[in-house]
Order: sequence, then structure tokens, then C-alpha cells
Amino acid sequence: MSHSLDLPRVVPPLHCPEPVRIDESLGQQVDEMLIPWVEQVGIFAGQVPTLRAAQFGRFAMLCHPDTNVPERLLLSAQCIAALFAVDDYYCDDKRCGSVPALVGSRLSLALAALEPAHLSYEFGPTCTRP
Repeated sequence: MSHSLDLPRVVPPLHCPEPVRIDESLGQQVDEMLIPWVEQVGIFAGQVPTLRAAQFGRFAMLCHPDTNVPERLLLSAQCIAALFAVDDYYCDDKRCGSVPALVGSRLSLALAALEPAHLSYEFGPTCTRP
């Protein structure tokens, strides 16, 4: 008896459209604006060459072809950099304190800090009840 696992698997080609625009100078401008912010916030400490190589400004420029305003793209690049930092600190980089067994609980706490739970009155904190 043959099982379906014995059949060859056919993987359809991946559809990946071309970027709407590529403006390398705009991406570089956003990257240059991002470096001081990253240093001020304290993520990727001592990793400026690695940060430059990541090209988060270019990433933001490619993701948001609807604007050429560097300050707007900087906001996106900041979010991208912060998400990558969270990924490093919580999930990937053991040098940063990542503990795979704690990923779920740590990310839950981080998410709660960013987006607090919106509880109904019955389940809200007792200190706010009249």
C-alpha cells in the first residue's frame, strides 16, 4: 500500500513582484538618520557596522513606495530596527540573553508593555473600581 508521503512533492514557483521603486540614496539617507536614534535608544550597542550592513533604511524605502519623505521612512526604519532587536534579544542571540525556553513568556510581557490588554470592567484591576 502506497502512502501519500511517498509521492514526489511539487512546489509551485514563488511569485515575487519587482519593487515599485528603488532609490538607494533615499535608503542611505534614512540609514544615516537611523544610526543616532539607535545609539540614543541603546539597541545594537557597539554594532554600528552591522547595523549599517542591515540597511533598515533601504528596507523601509522598499516597503513604503508611497512616500519620499525621509522622516516618514525613518519612523518605519525605527520600527524595523526595534523588531529586529526584539528578535535578537528574545529569540536568536544568546549573547544578548536569549533563552529559548523563555521566549513565549518574555515576548508576552514585551507585547503587554507595548499594547496593554483592554479588559472589560469585570476583569479590570480592582483598584479602578468605584
